[in-house]
Amino acid sequence: MEKVASAAELSRRTVDQFVADVLAVELERWDNAFPLPAPPEDLQRALDASPDAAAFFATVSRSKRHAIIGRIEEAKRPDTRARRIERTVAMLLRGDTRDP
Repeated sequence: MEKVASAAELSRRTVDQFVADVLAVELERWDNAFPLPAPPEDLQRALDASPDAAAFFATVSRSKRHAIIGRIEEAKRPDTRARRIERTVAMLLRGDTRDP
């Protein structure tokens, strides 16, 4: 009976490893095909000035990152863009990802 249990455990581990390997390959392919968007220069400067906000921004999901960057890039006037960057940094410092 012990051999059967060992074989079942080996089989389960083999399947688990196979799934993990396939998932790793697919995730790498996805990341290469759709890289994370880089923040615009002015946002990057603001993040560089606020390491805590930058650290939280690094953990934000891909979709949230797109939303944050898109909101900043859609500003038509420089003062609106600057205000959105300021609000975004404050939002990230609070550990929040909702629209500022």
